Amino acid sequence: MHQKQRWYEPLSSFRSLSGWSSQRIAVGDTPDARTAKILFVSTVRHGWPSKNRIIFRNGEVFFISSQTHRGKKVFLFYSSVEIDHRLRRQRAENTILSHVEKAPPEELEVIAELVTTTANPGHAPRYLHIPTIAMQVIRQSLPDLSLSEVESITSLLGWPSAA
Repeated sequence: MHQKQRWYEPLSSFRSLSGWSSQRIAVGDTPDARTAKILFVSTVRHGWPSKNRIIFRNGEVFFISSQTHRGKKVFLFYSSVEIDHRLRRQRAENTILSHVEKAPPEELEVIAELVTTTANPGHAPRYLHIPTIAMQVIRQSLPDLSLSEVESITSLLGWPSAA
């Protein structure tokens, strides 16, 4: 009995990937899309098993025999709502982290308080005036937030999520 592929499982065959299909493909760095860093999502321009490569519409190349992209092992997934949510979350978290790494201590303290109180309402974090603790608290609290909460924080602070 053939079981339908789960959204988080990588493709095991690349034969169906051709430029004729408009199927979106996500490229990630681990074999489980639930934890993978999604490198990009694109459609296939050319799928040439005989030439050992798949060329995506964004110009990126995947080498079939080594299953690599830019020299690194990667995994292909059919794009889905869950993958799109994963990518949106990844971008919003990256936006928050890139901004807080450059933030002055006073701003970092406010952002850390916002993130931690959103993640754990009623919890009063301590020592957020110390930048290293504030950064650590932000990194630990981000996974506890929902996608909408992470995106709300970037929006509230006026930061566009990276595309």
